[in-house]
Amino acid sequence: MMINELEAQLKDLQKRVMKLEMEREASKPVDLGDLTSDWNNFVIRRDPKNWVDNGGPSYEGQRLSEASPEYLDALAGMLEWKAKKEAEEGKTYPSKKTGELLPVSPLTRKDAARARAWAERLRKAGPRTESAHERAKRNGYQPDDDDGGLPF
Repeated sequence: MMINELEAQLKDLQKRVMKLEMEREASKPVDLGDLTSDWNNFVIRRDPKNWVDNGGPSYEGQRLSEASPEYLDALAGMLEWKAKKEAEEGKTYPSKKTGELLPVSPLTRKDAARARAWAERLRKAGPRTESAHERAKRNGYQPDDDDGGLPF
């Protein structure tokens, strides 16, 4: 009985160490040179509620590189809040390699770091000029499917 208790405590300690290592890894800054990959320039799935409530434009369905630095700051804040909630709730996912349950929060923190890195990169690049396509989209242009029989 004593050995079983010790084994259970050891497993618990190993899980805690793994969780701390993952959180430490996730909090490291993202290398700005690697931001162009699909992983580091992910598609935004949900706008921060406070951003939309304050009249900010939606960037849902767009990549981080297509958003404004101010939006990315709001997104990073939302992701940090979400990671905190995930950690408090103990949300996990199964590892593909071992099948072991791992915490979700470090991955969400990594996404927040990516958003902050993109905001930093976009600020350093200076103001973007709006393309004709972006301007038309912002003004509500909706292309129709009827091209009048034109082959192009």
